[in-house]
Amino acid sequence: MVAASLGRSGPSHPPGSESIHIPLFSGSAACVRAPVWISAHQEFAMKSLSSFRKHRKARVVLTAAAVVATAVVTPVIGRLATADAAISANYADALSKAVWFYDAQRLGKLPATNRVSWRGDSFLTDGADAGLDLVGGFADAGDTIKATFPLAHTLTTLAWSYVDNSAGYSAAGQSNHLLSNLRWGMDWMIKAHPSANKLVVEVGDPNEDHKLWAAAELQTYPRKTYFIDSSCGGSEVAASSAAAFASASLAFKASDPTYAATLLTHAKQLYTFADTVRGKYTNCVPVMSAFYDSWSGYYDELTWGALWLYQATGDSSYLTKAKSLYTSLPKTGQSSSDPIAYAGTYDWDDKTQASIFLLAKLTREQTYIDAANRWADWLTGPNGYNGAKATYSPGGQVFHGAWGSNRYAANSAMLALAYADSGVFDATRATRMHDFAVRQVNYVLGDNPLSLSYLIGYGSKYIQMPHHRGAHGPWGNNPDQDPVNNRHILYGAVVGGPTSANDQYGTEKRSDFQKSEVAIDYNAGMTGALARLTKEYGGTPSAIPTETPDGPEMYVLASLNQVGTGTGTSFFEIKALLQNKSAWPARPLKNGSYRYYFTLDPGYSASQVSVTSAYSQCPTAPTISQYSGNIYYVTINCTGVTIAPTGQPDFTKETQFRVIFPGPHDHTRDWSWAGVSTTQSSPALAGNIQVFDGTTAVYGNAPGTTPTSAAPTTVVPTTTRPTTAPPTSVVPTTSQPTTAVPTTAVPTTAGPTTAAPTTTRPTTGAPTSGPSATCKVTYSTNDWGSGFTAAVTVANTGTAAISNWTLKFSFSGNQQVTQGWSATWSQSGTAVTATNLSWNGSLAPGASTSIGFNGSYSGSNAKPTSFTLNGSACSLG
Repeated sequence: MVAASLGRSGPSHPPGSESIHIPLFSGSAACVRAPVWISAHQEFAMKSLSSFRKHRKARVVLTAAAVVATAVVTPVIGRLATADAAISANYADALSKAVWFYDAQRLGKLPATNRVSWRGDSFLTDGADAGLDLVGGFADAGDTIKATFPLAHTLTTLAWSYVDNSAGYSAAGQSNHLLSNLRWGMDWMIKAHPSANKLVVEVGDPNEDHKLWAAAELQTYPRKTYFIDSSCGGSEVAASSAAAFASASLAFKASDPTYAATLLTHAKQLYTFADTVRGKYTNCVPVMSAFYDSWSGYYDELTWGALWLYQATGDSSYLTKAKSLYTSLPKTGQSSSDPIAYAGTYDWDDKTQASIFLLAKLTREQTYIDAANRWADWLTGPNGYNGAKATYSPGGQVFHGAWGSNRYAANSAMLALAYADSGVFDATRATRMHDFAVRQVNYVLGDNPLSLSYLIGYGSKYIQMPHHRGAHGPWGNNPDQDPVNNRHILYGAVVGGPTSANDQYGTEKRSDFQKSEVAIDYNAGMTGALARLTKEYGGTPSAIPTETPDGPEMYVLASLNQVGTGTGTSFFEIKALLQNKSAWPARPLKNGSYRYYFTLDPGYSASQVSVTSAYSQCPTAPTISQYSGNIYYVTINCTGVTIAPTGQPDFTKETQFRVIFPGPHDHTRDWSWAGVSTTQSSPALAGNIQVFDGTTAVYGNAPGTTPTSAAPTTVVPTTTRPTTAPPTSVVPTTSQPTTAVPTTAVPTTAGPTTAAPTTTRPTTGAPTSGPSATCKVTYSTNDWGSGFTAAVTVANTGTAAISNWTLKFSFSGNQQVTQGWSATWSQSGTAVTATNLSWNGSLAPGASTSIGFNGSYSGSNAKPTSFTLNGSACSLG
C-alpha cells in the first residue's frame, strides 16, 4: 500500500489547506488501487450514517515521483465519443429534468407556481434565532440544512452556464425555470448577507438535522443560524458568495437590470469582506468542519471571486487582483517553485482549475494558457502531462473520487466544454476536451456498462432509491424501509455513482449514501454541461407528470377485538389505528378525529347506548352523536396529539373502544363495519370509518355515499421505474401488541362511562439488551498514514431475528476511534464497543447493517482478529 502522511501545508500553501505527501511507488499488484486515491481532491472521511454527514475532503499533493508513477497503472480512457458521432442522448429532455430537481429542493413558503406536487411549505421561522428572515433557499441534499459554501458554488455554476449557454436553456424551454430557481437561491443569499461584513454560512445544526429521516415539511427541530463577520471571517465562503452574486448579476442583467444591480452591490461588499478579513470559515463555525470544510484554502476562491467581479463590472482592478493571487493557488508540492496544481476538477471547494481557465480566457496570456493546458493534458491527453494521467474506469468515467463520482465527472465536463468553446486553445486540445465532455455526460445518462442512468427519471432504466428523505416518502424514520420503494420520482437528480473506477453501482440502498446521495452541487455541473450540449445537439423535453397520492394518506385500520352479550345487553369492541402516512405533501395531523357509524336498533333510545375505552392514545373520551335518523356515530377525538410520518409510534395512534347496547345488536349491519377485520391481530383498512382533520373530511365514506376510497396496495420492487410512483402499503410494518379481551359477562345495565381495561397496554420500548446471536463481521480499512477509515458490516447469519445488538472487539495496537457513525461508539483502552441506533437495531435472519468510524494510529494498523455480537463470537468475512 502507498504510505501517506496527513499534515498541514507549508508556508507556500494557503492557510487551512491539508496535504498528503505520496512517495514513489511501483506498479506492483499491491499498488493497483492507489491511483484511485491520487487526485487533487480526494475525500477520505466516511460520512456518518447516524447523522448523514457531508463528506470531508483532503488535498493530495503529488511529489514528482508519484505523479510519474500514476501512469504505470492508470487505465486509458475508453469509448470516447467524437464530435462526429451520432448523439443518441436527448439532452434537452435531460436538461429539463435537471432544472426541475432544483424546484424539488426549494424550502420555505412555496409559490403558487410550485411544480412539485409532493412538496409543501417548510421551515417558516428560519433565522428567527438571529433576528433575521432566512425563510426560503434550497435544501442542500437529501437533508434539509442550508449550507452557503456549496450553495454559492451551485448558484455560480448555474449562472455561468446561463451566461454562456442561454441558447441551450431556451432550446429546451427551460430559461424561465432556470432563472426562477436562480432567483430563488439569490433571494435567499441576499437575506443571508444582511450587512457588508456579515454572512450567514449555515442554517440548522447538521447533527440535529440528520437525526430524523423524514420530509422537510415535518422537521421541527430548533434551527440555529451560523454566520461569519468582521470579528471572525471566512474568506473562502465569502469570496465564493461574491462570485455567485457577480455571476448572477450577469445572468439577470438583460431581463431585470435593477435586480442585477442589487446583486452586484452584494458581490462587491462580500469580496471586500473576504479579502480584508481573511480566515478559514470553519474556524469560526466549527460545526461545519465535518460537513463542508475548506481543504483547498481560500486563495482559489479569492481568485475566482475577483474574476467574476471583473466580468460583471469591467473594473480592471479585479483582474489585476486575480493575477496577483495566481501564484498563491494550490501547488503540486510544498515548494513555492512547484507548479500550480493541475490534477483535479472544479467543485464546491476548489476553484483552481476554473480560475486558471478564466485567467487564460480573459487575458490570453501564455502563462495561464500553459497552466490550463496542463490540466487538459492530464485529463484527456494520450500521454497525460509528464506521464501523469487522470484515472478512468473501463467504461469511460473519469474518476476523481469515491464520493459523488458522477458529480466530479460532470463538473469536469462542463469546464472542458467551456475550454473547448473559448477559442483560446489549440484545435486538437479543444476537440479532445469537447469529446471528453460528451463522453462524461453520456456516461451519466446511461451510456455505461450497466446501461443505467444516474440522472433520475431519464431513460428507461435509472436509479430508483436516492438518498433523499422527501423523495422516499417515509413514515418509519428508516432510510431503507417503510416503504422499501420510493413514493416519489426525484426527476433530474444526479446520483453519486460508482465508488470505485470500476463502473459498478451495486445493490440500490438509500443508506449507502456514498453512492446514492444527491445534492444541489451534484446537479450544477451536469445542468451546465447539458445546456451546452442541448445548444449543439438539441433534443425534445418530455413532460414531467404530476404525481397523485399512491393511496389514502390518513385513514383508520380496524379489527374486531370482541363481541359480547349479557343479561339484556350486548356490545362490540373495535381496535382502531389512526395512521398518517402523508406524502403529497408530508404533513402532521394535529386535529385528527374519526367516526364509526352504527345503527340504533328499533326500540332503543340513544341515552341507552354508551361507549367506553379501555385504552387510547388520544386524550379525549369517545362520544356518541346522531348523524341522521337512526344513524349515530362514535367520535374518537385525537386533537392535541400530533400524528406524523416521522417514525414508530409517531405515525399511528391506537384506540380500543366498546359500544354497549341495552339489548341485542347486529354490528355487521352497521355502516362502518365494512372493511373491519375479524382477526384481532390484523387490522384492515376501514373505508367507512371517516377521518377528519379539524372539520375537513380527509378519508372515508359517510353513510349512504358511494365508496370512493380505494384500498392501498403494497409497494413491489421494480427493475425499471414506472412513469408514476408505485403505491405503498398502509399496513404497519410492526403492530402494537394486544392481549385477548377478558370474557367476563357484561352487566345487565348499560355500561359505565369508564370500564376496566380489556387488554394490556401496548408497549413499544425496545428491550434493554439483545439476545445472543449467530453473526459474521466484515472489517476493512482505508489507511492514510496516521489516520484511517474503518468500514464494518455486521450480518445476522442465524435463524432468529436480532433485536438490539452490541458489537465488541479489541485493537492490537494504539488505534483510537475518533469519529463514528451508524452506531454509538465507545472505547476503553484497546476495547471498542458499538451499539445500535434506533433505526438499525433490528436484524432479520440474513440481514446486515453497515457501520464505521474514523481512527488514528501510529506504527501498524492491524485488523482486529475477533468480534462478538451480544456476547456471541462472530465469524470473519
